[in-house]
Amino acid sequence: MAKKNSFFNKIVWHINMLMALLLVGAYPASYVDPQTIWAFAFLGLGYPYFLLANILFVLYWSIRFKRYVFLSLLCIAIGWPTFQRSFALGSPKPLHVIVDNASEKNIPPKNATDENKDNDANEDRIVAINNKEFNVKDNLKTAGKDKRKENSKVNKNVPIKIMSYNVKNFDLYNWNENIEARNNMMELIKSEAPDVICFQEFYTEDDGDFHNVKLLVNELGFTHHFFAKTLTLYKTNHWGLAIFSKYPISNSDKVMFSDEAKHNILSYADIEIGDATTMRVFNVHLQSIHLGRKEIEYVKSLGDLAKAEDLQKQDHLKSSKSIIKKLRDAYIKRGKQAQMLHEYIEEASKKYPVVVCGDFNDTPTSYTYYTVSQNLQDAFLETNVGFGGTYPNLAPLFPFRIDYVLATPNINIHKFNIIHKDFSDHYPISCSFSLDTSKIATKP
Repeated sequence: MAKKNSFFNKIVWHINMLMALLLVGAYPASYVDPQTIWAFAFLGLGYPYFLLANILFVLYWSIRFKRYVFLSLLCIAIGWPTFQRSFALGSPKPLHVIVDNASEKNIPPKNATDENKDNDANEDRIVAINNKEFNVKDNLKTAGKDKRKENSKVNKNVPIKIMSYNVKNFDLYNWNENIEARNNMMELIKSEAPDVICFQEFYTEDDGDFHNVKLLVNELGFTHHFFAKTLTLYKTNHWGLAIFSKYPISNSDKVMFSDEAKHNILSYADIEIGDATTMRVFNVHLQSIHLGRKEIEYVKSLGDLAKAEDLQKQDHLKSSKSIIKKLRDAYIKRGKQAQMLHEYIEEASKKYPVVVCGDFNDTPTSYTYYTVSQNLQDAFLETNVGFGGTYPNLAPLFPFRIDYVLATPNINIHKFNIIHKDFSDHYPISCSFSLDTSKIATKP
């Protein structure tokens, strides 16, 4: 029996060494530009799995009182900075608001239930979309008004809520086989009641049922917007990135990363908060991987042994090669885009408080995230606990966190939510924050 245990432990030990090596190999993914060595990026993608495996080995060897436990412990400790970027250990923070020079008040961040109660207190209005009626609360009384005027007396720490949402063209092509997807997204935005929302993969038409700009402006109260178009067909159908705001927008622009990446761009809008402060909001969509439906189904099948066995060896090889090539190309392009975006953020942060929203198409262990997030706060890490996950489309794999809200240090982050609604292939995210005007140069 002792010999059997010894043989089994040797097998476990060799697997442990492999997992420890892979875990350590994942750490350079944050620091090595994929344009130089792209292989590390693949190991970075597997970081949560390698970490979990090593934690299990720590538990196994601890129970058996073996000194082998120190290998995984050491490898986990070496990667502590990577762990801190990936696993949140934060908590929601109260708001501190001064109004009309009155005394400072602590306002705890609302939870989703409280926000829904506040919305329910407003008068209902019926809006018809695609022959479907749904309620839009009359907290849309702000429609046609500058939200800035309502908060012009707030001298410090104006509470602001921002959303970021990759809406997958509002499921225009019915990929999710859910004809109510667009209506559900609009219902969700209404219930969340953000002051600013950044859309990736936005779609609208100049008339008809999919006139989404008109709906957001006239019915959901976003009286100001900037639509950075990436494609127009038939002169009436438009795709791109969009920023909608209940505060005035004084300046805006879009930047193409390259002639190749026509659909992946960065855009920004300067939003006037109160009478004295301008905030720059970046809305970005970094290089997509462009996995086809068959490739996505292949990844999903890997968690289903029955389906995996049905696939021929040739199919496995063909799908794997195609996915690896697309991942490699995307990593390399995102490396360039991340550097460019970082430069724009650094320049803007010299003048304004900055918020960065968007779909990075990359995880917190990546070179993309590390480059873009330098000198910025990650709203998820500041106020949550866990790994998080905003892209659940590759289940049974862990949902990857690839959608972010980042902010400069002169912004106080109070709360961040991943909203687990699968109307798109991405979960929407929201963040409540305030501007610390003691750290911001206000306009004269």
